[in-house]
Amino acid sequence: YRAVGSQSLAVCGLDFSYGCLHGVLKWVIAEHGVEALGEAYKYCNPETDRPRAHQCQHAIGHGLFSYFGYEDASLLKALSVCEHDFYEDPINGCVGGVFMESNLYSMLGPVIEARSPEGNWYGQCPTVPMQFKEACNIWLAQWWYEYYRTQHIPNERIFSRLGELCRGVPGQYMRGCFERVGQMIAH
Repeated sequence: YRAVGSQSLAVCGLDFSYGCLHGVLKWVIAEHGVEALGEAYKYCNPETDRPRAHQCQHAIGHGLFSYFGYEDASLLKALSVCEHDFYEDPINGCVGGVFMESNLYSMLGPVIEARSPEGNWYGQCPTVPMQFKEACNIWLAQWWYEYYRTQHIPNERIFSRLGELCRGVPGQYMRGCFERVGQMIAH
């Protein structure tokens, strides 16, 4: 990024959980603001490379939440940008990146430090606007997993607890929560 700026998005590999895309887009937003995202996104080749473009949108979500600050009010600001400019995949794309970052704080350093639930295991999901509720409830499972993992709890106990927590998700979103848990078990 330091050498060629946003153009580095065109050559970022997709290794290491798309770390290059996440890092470049974080710096684009931090140094040039949200206004620079449209131009930067062109280097993700959205017309010819859908997997890269999808991961760029997800990384933009991470970067937006980081840019607006790690506060509750930042969530709606970041989701608004996603909805307006990068809303192709309302679950895993930009919106998913926002929810993931709001729970895991992955842009803050090399080690994921999942935020503490402090007794609120469902985060902002009950209060987010309707169009974001499904994504919010799906991304809870990864947050819970990472939180328990940092507490050094064995996986079998973690997944049992995730099942209990998914049962507390509103009915229309419960299946998505369990499916995300299943995806995590499979990987």
